[in-house]
Amino acid sequence: MDQLATWISVFVGGGLGSMARFGVSLYVVKNLKSNLPIATFFANLLACLVLVWAVNQVGTSLAKSVWFRPLIIVGFCGGFSTFSTFSYETMLLLKANEWIWAMANVGVSVLATVVVMWFLYKTPVV
Repeated sequence: MDQLATWISVFVGGGLGSMARFGVSLYVVKNLKSNLPIATFFANLLACLVLVWAVNQVGTSLAKSVWFRPLIIVGFCGGFSTFSTFSYETMLLLKANEWIWAMANVGVSVLATVVVMWFLYKTPVV
């Protein structure tokens, strides 16, 4: 895959991931109420699920295609997950003196996403 095609794959994947994240956020904010920023939590958790699925595809014909990594792993997962929003929302909780909710946000978010990766990751470490 030439450089331009790689960049286009990342661009398309990132756009699709960002749209998916926006859709998850709209749905969660409309349907779930919480003191935690759970829209970001769900987006990051779902992005981890997509990422672990993609990484587990290593060695398959799907993952060997030249577009797979730039489109799905770099673009889509990069656009879908959001560390900056997670950090911003945690900072807002801290500034509002919601220390317990801020620490809960950090703890639950990090623990849940790492646990998902830990239990679903199938590719052996080399």
